Amino acid sequence: MMAMNRKMRLAAFGAMVIAGAVLMSAGLFAYAQEIQLPFTWKGDGEAWAMIEDEVQNVKFTVSVTVDQDGMVKGTAAADDGEAKIERFYYTQESDGLRRVVFILLTHEADNEPLLYILDGKTIKNKFFFGEALIKKFEKEGAIEKGLNIGDKAATEIYEDYIPDGLKKALKSCRPVGCVKIIGKFAEN
Repeated sequence: MMAMNRKMRLAAFGAMVIAGAVLMSAGLFAYAQEIQLPFTWKGDGEAWAMIEDEVQNVKFTVSVTVDQDGMVKGTAAADDGEAKIERFYYTQESDGLRRVVFILLTHEADNEPLLYILDGKTIKNKFFFGEALIKKFEKEGAIEKGLNIGDKAATEIYEDYIPDGLKKALKSCRPVGCVKIIGKFAEN
């Protein structure tokens, strides 16, 4: 998320959901043509997850900020917890659509941390829909190392090229449900 130009309309779409805790859709599009850094994107989301053979519905709020250097931070919060954005991947916009992948981590003192992945698409920087994946967080785990957890910079991916660490995470984490978020840009 460095320089801004017409061709490179980056997105820092927002925030992931909370499936069983939180999976969040964060960061909406940082470089949409009319958007200037820094910016904040806020939204209301809903997630549906299969937990213990039962569909559970979770409503949550999302807030994500992209600073002048393209670093993303944000949270998704529900009544039962909060998740923070750890990684953010995006593709260029095409026909009003953009692929966005968010990596979130719960930080609950009384429970084991969970790693959430939201892999989905955005429509016109306002509507996000996607699949929620989950795994137990392992500080020294292969998936976590492959994702370079802690690097908060947005990373561009391409339909014909996805980094190996992200590809492995998408294949090995367990799908648990789906999420939608409706949001908009807010004043910084």
